[in-house]
Amino acid sequence: MRQGDVARGRGMSSETSASAGQAGGDLEARRYLTVFLPLWVAMVALQSGLLIHDVGAAWIISRETESRSLVALAQTASALPFFLFALPAGALADMVERRRIVQAAAFGLAGLSLVVALAALSGTITVPLLLLASFVNGCCNAAFTPSWQAMTPELVSGERLQGALALNSLGVNIARSIGPLTSGLLLFAAGPAAAFLFNAVLYSAVALAFIMIAPRSAPMAAQESLLSAVRGGLAYVRHERGLQAVALRAVAFFIFAATFWALVPVVVREWFHGTSLMLGLMVGSVGLGAIIGARALKSLRRRFDLDQLMLGAGLLAALAMACVPLAPLPAALAALHAVLGFCWLLSFSSIHLAAQLRLTPWIRARGTAVYLISVFGSLAVGSFASGLLADHLGISVTFWLSAAGLLLATLAAFARLRIAIAAPVKLAHSAILPAVTVLDRDAAIMVTITYAPRDGEQQAAERVLSHLKAARLRTGARYWSSQRTGTLLVERIGYDSGERLGRSAMRHMAEDVAAEAELLGLLAEAPEIAIAQETPRAAQTGGSASK
Repeated sequence: MRQGDVARGRGMSSETSASAGQAGGDLEARRYLTVFLPLWVAMVALQSGLLIHDVGAAWIISRETESRSLVALAQTASALPFFLFALPAGALADMVERRRIVQAAAFGLAGLSLVVALAALSGTITVPLLLLASFVNGCCNAAFTPSWQAMTPELVSGERLQGALALNSLGVNIARSIGPLTSGLLLFAAGPAAAFLFNAVLYSAVALAFIMIAPRSAPMAAQESLLSAVRGGLAYVRHERGLQAVALRAVAFFIFAATFWALVPVVVREWFHGTSLMLGLMVGSVGLGAIIGARALKSLRRRFDLDQLMLGAGLLAALAMACVPLAPLPAALAALHAVLGFCWLLSFSSIHLAAQLRLTPWIRARGTAVYLISVFGSLAVGSFASGLLADHLGISVTFWLSAAGLLLATLAAFARLRIAIAAPVKLAHSAILPAVTVLDRDAAIMVTITYAPRDGEQQAAERVLSHLKAARLRTGARYWSSQRTGTLLVERIGYDSGERLGRSAMRHMAEDVAAEAELLGLLAEAPEIAIAQETPRAAQTGGSASK
């Protein structure tokens, strides 16, 4: 072939690649506009409905009782289900089509809202019924949120992903503006029945949107049982320090910031003698602050990393909380709530992004559930505690104590718990573990790997091997140990089945494979791998021990 022909061939290849890249970009843009954005609007509508219920329930309860702790219990009732059920819901979302879970949650919320609306119309609505409804609402939200958050990276990819994740955080906070305001208007103008009936219609529309628009997707863990998937999620969190840090940072902020949400109905009623409309405006101002925060978020992320954003948000929120008892007018209190919304957006979006960057597809819904458990569990505990403190110490003291706690927790978390990450974690195939075994794939097995380090490299090899402990247990092993025998190192890994070994081999992170490559570079010869089927007794007594 002549040189000119080669050049023309290369040019045609480049043009083809460019055309393919442009076509892929157009497809992603079209998918973003026609699939993700409409579903995002549906998500905002559902979250608005949850706030319509929460504000309505809290206002009705505040009128029916003088107990501040009982009013705060409404917030606890809606947040507690995340702590209890988010991980099983996340495991289920990794096993079945996520859109099915989203649809079921929306229809469940519609049915519940209709029941509460009928109770309001008949005059049989009570505080226990509202608390129960808030709890069931929280259960549906606990099923919906991990599935939606895990769907987002499937609907949006590449450079648009970070923006989509930030848009999710913004959407929740837009709902915090729209929902409370709508609730206050409906309660003020037409009464509780109208607010709950509106919700029933809204949730039904959301369910239909996900039925008509959401694409089908293959479940990531279809071959696992629900219990096995939950255990896998717990094991992943136990051995993934980065995700643990993200969860603890969430606790440090939201357990104290919950005081704002829990006591605002009491503040409106006791300090300002306000109406449901004032309550809606007060809570809605949080969403307004979040919108301002979302507009500033891109610029702030260019200047500060996630840890610095969390630090600033915590310090500013603590200052706002300390100023609440000093607010002379409702407008001043609304401004402080807007500051909280700004800080809330910065904190939640930072936590959300830090978690998503650490999660790979096979564990994404369960990992998402973990940090949501931290957020909503903190809200549940913080709301309940603030209600009790307000009953015994007064509202002002409760706000000042919460502000002091948030200040100290923010400083301690910044010093000890770093969550910033440079790039998303990527899956890689283990450089050592075999992907298949000739033994019974359903039987428990023990993998024994013998390493022969070069002279003088034994300690270095032992150090690298200890790093692989977390990788093995995080990806599905139930047992891990290592020991030094003369000049040899022996790694023993137990799996419940050969199938689980195969999945584990494909679920390592790139940094784990880099550690394996470093270990292989320290050896005098290739490692010797032996796979043996365990007896039932050995499998039962193997436990999850490690050395």
